[in-house]
Amino acid sequence: MNKTTKGGLAAVSAAALLLGGAGTLASWSDSAFADGGSITSGYLDLTAGTCDDTWKHTNGPEVGAAVVTVVPGDVITKSCTFTIDAEGDNLAASPSVPSTVTFAATGNTKESLSLPVAATYVLDGAPFTGSSVITDANKADTLTATITVGFPYGTAEDVTGAVNDNDTQRVLVELDDLVVSLTQVNQGA
Repeated sequence: MNKTTKGGLAAVSAAALLLGGAGTLASWSDSAFADGGSITSGYLDLTAGTCDDTWKHTNGPEVGAAVVTVVPGDVITKSCTFTIDAEGDNLAASPSVPSTVTFAATGNTKESLSLPVAATYVLDGAPFTGSSVITDANKADTLTATITVGFPYGTAEDVTGAVNDNDTQRVLVELDDLVVSLTQVNQGA
């Protein structure tokens, strides 16, 4: 091989070694900060409720009468009014109550009592339907929850493990701790 060819191959090999041997080149880059500014999060509040003084019967011969004592099969109701305080550009919320509530009972051997709970709602005088949502446009509006609590029949098959069985006689149950919640719902993106 002549000297010129050998010199050319040496120059190409040296250039390949200088470039890292893998055929990559160094490139320049840069970055800069952009001022993101600030954002403020909204909120969703519900004031403590103001409730009717008494529970009322919704079934049987005592419909509409104030509840004095309940028996299995009774369904009772009470209305509570709340004020909404909400802020948020895309805020949407729905009210709810738990489907069942277990209360501590006193006065007999029963330690707790499981009762089914449901509610209907009126938002600033209009019925709240399944397609309704509460938004920040409802700030300072009233939400009335008509809460219904059932006192179901017990299960006779298993007296010791039955729910609302014979041990529910002569018990005092505090129904003041029912919770009405507002929960944000996702309206899609």
